[in-house]
Amino acid sequence: MKMNDNMLVHNFLALLSAILKSYHGEIATEAYERIALYCISWAIGGMLMEDVRPKWHEWLSAKGAPLPNVSGKDTVFEYYIDPKTK
Repeated sequence: MKMNDNMLVHNFLALLSAILKSYHGEIATEAYERIALYCISWAIGGMLMEDVRPKWHEWLSAKGAPLPNVSGKDTVFEYYIDPKTK
């Protein structure tokens, strides 16, 4: 699916804004990186077909992205941000 770059940025910022509203006080750099990665993954990778999403996860891993520890066939798309655990 072809998507306008402006829409991808809008989706990323909307997700980021919504998640950050649930945090109070300072956010550690590592937590902010994980939140941003989650938002990027869904803003861009959320449009991918399910069979292509593991390739997105592998690409992020190869770039050194702060991915969650996964097991089996899980990818970044099987996880969510929980502000309580920071």
